[in-house]
Amino acid sequence: MIPGTFFFGMTSESGLICDITVNMQSKLNKGLASDSRFLWNRSLFTHPLKFLPDPSLWFVNLICGSVSISTIYCGNQQAHAAVISRVSSERAGTRFQVRGVDDNGCVANFVETEQCVVLGEKLSSFLQVRGSVPVFWEQPGIQVGSHKLTMTRGYELTQVAYDKHMTLLKRNYGLVMILN
Repeated sequence: MIPGTFFFGMTSESGLICDITVNMQSKLNKGLASDSRFLWNRSLFTHPLKFLPDPSLWFVNLICGSVSISTIYCGNQQAHAAVISRVSSERAGTRFQVRGVDDNGCVANFVETEQCVVLGEKLSSFLQVRGSVPVFWEQPGIQVGSHKLTMTRGYELTQVAYDKHMTLLKRNYGLVMILN
């Protein structure tokens, strides 16, 4: 892990912990309190959950990624803008070590990036996700410019994992637009 890439949220007014593993759209529309896909210290919660009535008093949820918050002005009104990128903990690895999809439909290097703008009582949230191509593949070596890919499984097995991946995307984000 690279130092400085882990974040947790805290509200400035009350000093209470704010869970930034979950995007604002899921928090407001689905009532989702936390998103385990982006919870990097999940293993710390396993044992205390059995014995502590409220582990959130002892632990904070960590994301891996980046957080940037700025004050912006819209005419004479002050607004706050934030960009939060959350790296998934489900199929993590360095770019040249982990590729493609797994049997559960999770892709390597999956990142959810959210842009939030708060103006008074109004909130705007825009989500964008990216990840490895959802097929079973690898790219031997790390030579720059080498584009030799190896498909590691056949069409039938790849189709099942691809369908699982698309189902996960639709369940988590609704309508999906795929860009290359």
